[in-house]
Amino acid sequence: MRVIALVDNAFGSTPKPMHFTNYKHCDECKEHDDTLTSQTRVSISREHLGSMGWDPITFADAEGIAYYFPALVRFALRPAIGEREWYAVQLLWHLTYDADANKLFRGFDACQRQAVYDFLAHLAASRERELDDHLVKDQIESAFKLWKQA
Repeated sequence: MRVIALVDNAFGSTPKPMHFTNYKHCDECKEHDDTLTSQTRVSISREHLGSMGWDPITFADAEGIAYYFPALVRFALRPAIGEREWYAVQLLWHLTYDADANKLFRGFDACQRQAVYDFLAHLAASRERELDDHLVKDQIESAFKLWKQA
């Protein structure tokens, strides 16, 4: 897939950080950091990413999310697995949270921001029914509005 190649090209050289979260802050931050440091972008599974209420990516900084972004895109392009919600819903939240102050938009470089926009365009074009079924049409429109600045 072209969009996966674009994302891999933009994010593939991002080094794995020593830590992903403020792991000394609290037990939850440490647990999420342990989850992310114990995996790689190849070994991480959908189960490691939890749910909207327990998602280690939420606690990660932009550099850590950039490292995992190729895997996150792959999960978002797959259908929901078992009882897990479709990962695109979580990823859209990460890409739109805090609007113009979004830590990913501010932390990703221009090439990475363009790859995110290209991913969003692909998601909207290829997963229209799923976006509608999961009631995230407004969220993808918000994502386009923010990331078109790439």
